[in-house]
Amino acid sequence: MGHHDHGPGFVDTKYNLQKEEKEPQLEFFNYHEFLIPNQDSSQAALVINHFPNFFADKSSSTFHKTRIARIPRCYDTVTFSDLIPQFSTIYPGQEEGAIKTNGAGNVATGFYDGGKFGTTSEVVGLESVLPKEDLLSIITQVNSILYDAFYPFCVIILIENVLDIVTGGLFIQLLNFFSAHTHTKRKVLELERFVEDVNSKWRSRDLEIISPRKTGYLSICIVYVPNEE
Repeated sequence: MGHHDHGPGFVDTKYNLQKEEKEPQLEFFNYHEFLIPNQDSSQAALVINHFPNFFADKSSSTFHKTRIARIPRCYDTVTFSDLIPQFSTIYPGQEEGAIKTNGAGNVATGFYDGGKFGTTSEVVGLESVLPKEDLLSIITQVNSILYDAFYPFCVIILIENVLDIVTGGLFIQLLNFFSAHTHTKRKVLELERFVEDVNSKWRSRDLEIISPRKTGYLSICIVYVPNEE
């Protein structure tokens, strides 16, 4: 039998169905806060600002008992913010545009998707397990390492780029061959060690920080066990 050219518009339905069955559905998302109507229609909308821990297996106890609060990336604190990842140092719920309590200070709560939420931007149960000072110290250090890693006019980075151009790309290859690494790679590895150190200290508190490399530098995910009493 001869070859049949179906043309560029032809879609192999059987192949596509098999492909969809094999590929897991993408579950990563990077919302930091959104609103849903409260079950009690007399109350304000619930502010959804912590999320399931998709870094854990869905069948594990860790998935069911932990939640994730996301510290968002910000673009107004340094020059070249598109190149240098930086994260908010404002405690969740304290931001300028956050939804806050009414004049009487009342905060209603409700449940959604397995979590307890309030009618303000404050993350229910977070401050009791992660004080503001601790989070600020960690985010400040992460920002400092990332700034050193990605600032485009860092002298070391400029020298490395010039040497790489002069040697036709051999300089970086030689660095990698001898496991010396570029300045940026060394700083990124320093960040990973810092994250590991923080998690080692946090283990007794049921807290974990997810490396921003795993979220594409879009957010810093804080994994915690909610204290919702």
